[in-house]
Amino acid sequence: MTDFGNVYGGAAQYSASTNVSLGVKSHSIEGVSQQRPWIRFFASGLNLVVYFTVIELLMTASATTLAVINPLLSLVALMLGILAILAVILGGYIPLNAYCLSTIGSTPGKWLLKTWVYNKSGEKLSFKQAAIRELRCLLKGHALGVPVVNIVTMFISYRDLNEHGETSWDAKGQHVVVHEAIGSKRAWCIVGGVIGVNIMLELTKIYLQGALHR
Repeated sequence: MTDFGNVYGGAAQYSASTNVSLGVKSHSIEGVSQQRPWIRFFASGLNLVVYFTVIELLMTASATTLAVINPLLSLVALMLGILAILAVILGGYIPLNAYCLSTIGSTPGKWLLKTWVYNKSGEKLSFKQAAIRELRCLLKGHALGVPVVNIVTMFISYRDLNEHGETSWDAKGQHVVVHEAIGSKRAWCIVGGVIGVNIMLELTKIYLQGALHR
C-alpha cells in the first residue's frame, strides 16, 4: 500500500497488484472502478476545451478586426488560425499536458475529473515519459482527430481498456491511471462550466460581429 497523496497531493490511498506474466492488473481505490473509459474520454475533451477556448477567442477577435480593414484579410486570419491549432497540438498541447503530468500527476481535464497518471512504481512521470504518452494517446487514441479514423481508434482503445484494464499506450509505457470518486457536485460544476464557456464564446462572437457592423 502506497499513499499517493504524498506523491501528487490530494489523491487517496491506492493499492495495486500486478501479475506480469499474465498481464493481469487489479487496482483498488475507495471502491471506485478503475476501468472508466468515458471519464478518460471526457477528461481529454475538457483539456481541449480549456486550451482551444483561448485559441478560438483569439481567432474570432483577429478575424473580426481584420475584416474591418479588408474581408480577404479575415479569410487569411481564419486559415492562419487553423494552422495555429495544428501547431498548438504538436508544439503546445503535448508539452503543456506533459508538464502537468510530470509536476502534479494530472492535466486540467484529468484534475477536474479526479484522474491521475504515474508509473507503476508510484512515481510521477518524467517530462519525457509524459510527452511520449501524450503523443501516443493522440495517435492511437484520437488519430489526431481525423474523422472516421478517430472513431475506430477510440473504439479499439475502449475495447482494450474494458478487456485488458489498460490502453495500448499505458501498457507500452508501463503507466497506471487511477480514478477517484468525482461526486455529483463536482460533476454538475463541470457541466455548468462547459456550458458557461460556450455561452461566453457565443456572446463574444455576437459582440464582435455587432462592433464590426457599427
